[in-house]
Amino acid sequence: MLTVIKIGGAILEQEKARQQFLVEFAKISGKKVLVHGGGRTSSRWMKALGQEPTMIDGRRVTDATTLEIVSLAYAGLNKQLVAQLYGIGQKAVGLCGADENVLLAQKRSPSPIDFGWVGDIDRNGVNAKVLLGYMKHDIVPVLAPLTHDGQGHLLNTNADTIASVVAQALQQYEPVRLIYAFEKPGLLGDSEDESTLLTTFSKDEFTAAVEARSVHQGMLPKLHNAFDALEHGVEEVYLCRTDEVHRLDTKTHITL
Repeated sequence: MLTVIKIGGAILEQEKARQQFLVEFAKISGKKVLVHGGGRTSSRWMKALGQEPTMIDGRRVTDATTLEIVSLAYAGLNKQLVAQLYGIGQKAVGLCGADENVLLAQKRSPSPIDFGWVGDIDRNGVNAKVLLGYMKHDIVPVLAPLTHDGQGHLLNTNADTIASVVAQALQQYEPVRLIYAFEKPGLLGDSEDESTLLTTFSKDEFTAAVEARSVHQGMLPKLHNAFDALEHGVEEVYLCRTDEVHRLDTKTHITL
């Protein structure tokens, strides 16, 4: 089974934890794709350059200056991940959406909120054949959270969404497992108590949790994208800690 993994959160800022994740990632057999976020990294870069990130409902507003800075931050992080993978014997190639037209998106409408240079993408914007071409030669595509509009512009795009639509596009060729990996062992009933891990989580449970406002705000995009992947045919979706991606002993299994 082909595996698509999205890594994000504080792990990307912690060299030891990031290295441990990559060692586990490299152990996964078969074809695989790595999608990474970088929100914390780009915010750190912005502050270092005297810029303050602008967020609306937890989403980054990307003006021209912000786009330039996040592009630099994502590119550096992307190449660091590729270098670390080669360091443990795993062939990899770092890509953003403009490389080989791999992720083609549309600039988000400025109404009702103008988020600037932000892209929305679905599975039809994924050049699956390019990704499969790399994987055929045991090369792992490492995707940064940047798409492009086909008209000369890069677009800042949610990495959770990219992972979901990449999984959906590849599912048209072979069975796909999608994994969202981060600091927690999975979805928690209480975000501060790991003993409240939910081993399974269904669409009905998600709907009820959203209505009750019991889902942590930061988990909503991840869960929306997880269910979207399942609804578009992706075989399996899991949430787990980054050091569990190979074994999946401890996880949340997302189901319809």
